[in-house]
Amino acid sequence: MHTHSLTDNKYEYSFPLLVANGVTGIREMGSNLPTEKVNQICQEVLDCKLLGPRFGALTYKILDGAGTQIYIAAAVTTPEEGRQLVRAYKELGADFIKPYNLLSREVYLAIIDEAGRLKISVEGHVPFSMTAVEVSDLGQITIEHNFDVLASASRDEHDIRKALRSVLVSVWCL
Repeated sequence: MHTHSLTDNKYEYSFPLLVANGVTGIREMGSNLPTEKVNQICQEVLDCKLLGPRFGALTYKILDGAGTQIYIAAAVTTPEEGRQLVRAYKELGADFIKPYNLLSREVYLAIIDEAGRLKISVEGHVPFSMTAVEVSDLGQITIEHNFDVLASASRDEHDIRKALRSVLVSVWCL
């Protein structure tokens, strides 16, 4: 159910393909479309004006850290920016907040705190600044792609994490 079908208007061809192949529900995990357009598309599907799968849950732009190269992400560099985006997404109708790889620890903690206060779930990646155990213990309800789980489950976690951080951050930020 993890899709990015609204990115770059992919829904125009992906929605008919999804439905034709029996996919009747999706989770929209991040898009570069304006929030108004995302909400309009969701409403058109509900009103049967647009053929497409139901949205079980959706978010808007992914929340990532400084230096993000992901064009469907918003760069969040301070805890207050993170809190403001959580409040805005909740008000606009998002069902969850999606954290991404480059969020700093302090920004992630502000996002998860504000999301908990507003009762909006956090579902997404484990930022490089955190571990799978930490985000799970803090209340993140899904870990997408399991990038961090193997390192977190290893007895050599500390050494693996040290090596991965230097490689991943340098490669991811090219």
